[in-house]
Amino acid sequence: MFRQIKVAKEDWRLQKVLWRSSPEEELREYYLTTITYGTTPASFLAIYCLVTLGKSAEQSHPTAAKAIIEDFYMDDIMTGAETEDECCQLQKDISMIMDSARLPLRKWCSNFEFVRQKLSEHGESPLFALEIGDQDLVKLLGLQWQPVADEFQFKIMPREKKGHLTKRIILAELNRIFDPLGFLSPVL
Repeated sequence: MFRQIKVAKEDWRLQKVLWRSSPEEELREYYLTTITYGTTPASFLAIYCLVTLGKSAEQSHPTAAKAIIEDFYMDDIMTGAETEDECCQLQKDISMIMDSARLPLRKWCSNFEFVRQKLSEHGESPLFALEIGDQDLVKLLGLQWQPVADEFQFKIMPREKKGHLTKRIILAELNRIFDPLGFLSPVL
């Protein structure tokens, strides 16, 4: 997602790269013209672009705009609808809005067979929709989702070290768990 968001031309100088293939060559200057992953403002700028894009679509597609503003976590979106038809329409609207900004989404998946079939028909790229079997899991935001059963699963590796537990060890183990949606927080 970062490489798809352009930086204002007046800020290119802040992302200058000096390069030469060998020590004998003269240094050449290059400018990075898109957001660079790993820089301090990269995450903020990417999310800001998503929120701005969502707000620009509030009048024409309010449900899709709300999903873009509220249901993205970086470049993953996890949202839903009440009916299969609403879900298909929401997917089309979100895709259209994101495509308009040249931010195409891929790896769509649903717990509804009808929606998965529609996704397969609609997607021109093999990465557009995930082909899911009965036992297949999809990794999403630190957890695993089994779409056919519509169940979330967590894989937590047990502590290998034996010995005396301290507060520091317990906190370190808890911090190894990536749970941005907060499903495990109430029981940890």
